[in-house]
Amino acid sequence: MTQHDHHILEMEVEWLLPDGRTGGRTSEGQVVRLAGDAVAGERVRARRDSRSGGVIDATFEERLSESPARQIPGCVWASACGGCDLASWEPKARQLALRQIVGRALRLPTLPELITDHVQEGHRARIDLSFEGGRVGYRRSRSHALVE
Repeated sequence: MTQHDHHILEMEVEWLLPDGRTGGRTSEGQVVRLAGDAVAGERVRARRDSRSGGVIDATFEERLSESPARQIPGCVWASACGGCDLASWEPKARQLALRQIVGRALRLPTLPELITDHVQEGHRARIDLSFEGGRVGYRRSRSHALVE
């Protein structure tokens, strides 16, 4: 063990948060907000970044078990550009997670219906391009790093 091992935690990914991060609990019951590529149903190792009240903010480090709801993203840039938080989520799992977010936010007794256009990839509602030193691209999620 190194001096930094106390900053590493293991958790079960249980839900999706509105900002694209996932959430879950450690075996000790601590609530964690997780940044990085994780899908509900996975067990992961994460680096503890900070704590706010009773909630730990952490960053994904390693997948210990993979969810059946995980898929290979159709875009090679999905994990780098920060634009497709849910690209690794199988469509039905993604839709359920989005319905749960709306249901929790509105405190609905049942999950709302989700109406989709059935197009899973290849479209965006908006884009936010950045220009730097003659290069153009997206900013890496939660970073100023440019991904061309």
